[in-house]
Amino acid sequence: MTENITKTTSTPTDAVNKAYAAFEAARQAYDISIRGNDLHQAEKDLDALKKAEKQYAIDMQAKVFAECKASPDPLKAAIEKHYYSVVSHKVNRKDGIPIGVVEDSRIKRIDLVAFCQSAGLSTEWAHTVERCNQLLTIKTAQDMTVKKEVVDRIKTTFFMKDISRQIDLGETPMSKTALTKMIQKVIDTILYADNGNGQNVYRVFASDIKYLLNAFTKLDGKNVNTIQTVKTATLHGIFLDMLNVIISRGDKVNGERTYGVSFREAKAK
Repeated sequence: MTENITKTTSTPTDAVNKAYAAFEAARQAYDISIRGNDLHQAEKDLDALKKAEKQYAIDMQAKVFAECKASPDPLKAAIEKHYYSVVSHKVNRKDGIPIGVVEDSRIKRIDLVAFCQSAGLSTEWAHTVERCNQLLTIKTAQDMTVKKEVVDRIKTTFFMKDISRQIDLGETPMSKTALTKMIQKVIDTILYADNGNGQNVYRVFASDIKYLLNAFTKLDGKNVNTIQTVKTATLHGIFLDMLNVIISRGDKVNGERTYGVSFREAKAK
């Protein structure tokens, strides 16, 4: 007697749908415990909800990676995709008291290093970005004329891999021309297509440099009169943003992408 066995193949989309169903079940359970003011159960349900959100993010990343890897140019496809949406939750409150839990969402940039690893592509460019981070930090310090001993510490103790420290990107770029030249070198290591004249078709503009410099620092929350530069992983995201804009230039079908500024607006009276 022969048994008929039906094999089922799970796709990345199936995994995302399953993860969403688990998220929604966890959200509803948390909503019930919140509305019932069952704090002990709510704590357990919140833990389950966070785990469901994490799994959804993992499965959505796998889906996006699979779609980009199926493209003729996977790296360019990932840069053009740029980001994806994942589920999250929001607790509604009345007079400060939780009254319910609703679905929310947030944006995640594609992790370009993780994508390249998944697609079997080179990640050597990440070392170049790390070296660039150190030089930009030195430039930031020198622009503000901080003490020489601080600059020397950045040169010798900046947290980075040894292989990154050996990469030659030239001297600290103190002029606009030198800075643009260095950033173009970094871009060339990530995505390159010859324009027929030995140059990359993906060129850095002044607006890209300004975006980079504005995104590169923030106020240090622990030390007064101090600027903090971004971690290298964040700089990966900044270069992803820049490349996403750079690739779109001259696109007469989908239109060119631009940079933006967010701010707190006054409520209409």
